[in-house]
Amino acid sequence: MGIGVSGLMSGLDTDSIISQLMSLERRPVMLMQQKEAAYQAKITALGVVKSAMSDLKSAVNTLKSSDDFISYSATSSDTDIVKVSAGDDVQPGNYNIIVNNLASAQNVRGAAFAASDSEVGTGTLTIQVGSNDAVDITLSLIHI
Repeated sequence: MGIGVSGLMSGLDTDSIISQLMSLERRPVMLMQQKEAAYQAKITALGVVKSAMSDLKSAVNTLKSSDDFISYSATSSDTDIVKVSAGDDVQPGNYNIIVNNLASAQNVRGAAFAASDSEVGTGTLTIQVGSNDAVDITLSLIHI
């Protein structure tokens, strides 16, 4: 431990002067430390935001690939006319069914029999579908 004479000879308070000079010398370092602390706080806040964004991205990707949200249903406005269902490979959208022609009942007729004892199952049967060419089929009675 040294012996100090603080301004005893000159009348100046040298301890106070030295303390103030050292405080002035430390000021730039203290300002830099304060700036560093502020930057560290910002970096920490950005890290928290980055982590939250990463969690959000993971949640969105999970929802995006979830089959629970990619399911479709089909409905008909009149189920007596059209019945519908949605399969696994359905394409989303609204679909309209347009009926261009109504079906008609099939008409089958034959010529009248000449007599009640006429043979049945012989002759020629002509079949024509729409405007296609007619096809003749010859029928004959087979005796067993």
